[in-house]
Amino acid sequence: MLRRALTAIALLALTTGASAQEFDRTGAYIGVGGVIGIEDFNVDQVPNSLGIEKFDPNRSQLDMGDTGMGGVDFRAGYRFHANVAGELNYFWVDSYNVNFQGSKAGSIDLQGLTANVKAYPLTGQFQPYLLGGVGLARGEFEGNSSTDLTWKAAAGIDLYPFTDAPKAHWALYFEGSYLLPQGDVEDLNLWSCTMGVKYRF
Repeated sequence: MLRRALTAIALLALTTGASAQEFDRTGAYIGVGGVIGIEDFNVDQVPNSLGIEKFDPNRSQLDMGDTGMGGVDFRAGYRFHANVAGELNYFWVDSYNVNFQGSKAGSIDLQGLTANVKAYPLTGQFQPYLLGGVGLARGEFEGNSSTDLTWKAAAGIDLYPFTDAPKAHWALYFEGSYLLPQGDVEDLNLWSCTMGVKYRF
């Protein structure tokens, strides 16, 4: 009886070790998802390069008509350590209406590409992470566009629903982030909630 119990414990330890090794292994990954962007724009301060001032030079009668819009998220990265990954992330969110005197004056589209570093304190089936990144953000308003530096900060979690290969290569990701554009796209700040699926090679 004791021998059987010890054998069972040993098998469980080996299985758990194999699963952990699968989840914290190094290697490349790709992911795709959907994003809900919650604007934190300050249209009173958005640079003139987007052309918003032509509707209201003093910016005194402009306001945002939409607060949250949908978009897409693509990412590719490399886990070069059990607790650290590098990542390229592209997102696009569509058509935040800008109102002038209560009527629509146009809409702002926002997209960005950032290079990120992700830190994973846990490496099992549930892997929370913190992320910091820098890249480019592009704002568009009625035919005018500007691109400039942006910072990104985020927290999220990777969830591995399967433990057996090859299904263990798939993971779900959930992320909340804040984008802080600079220069010609300053004040097009954005909160976003992202959910997607990724594949680890």
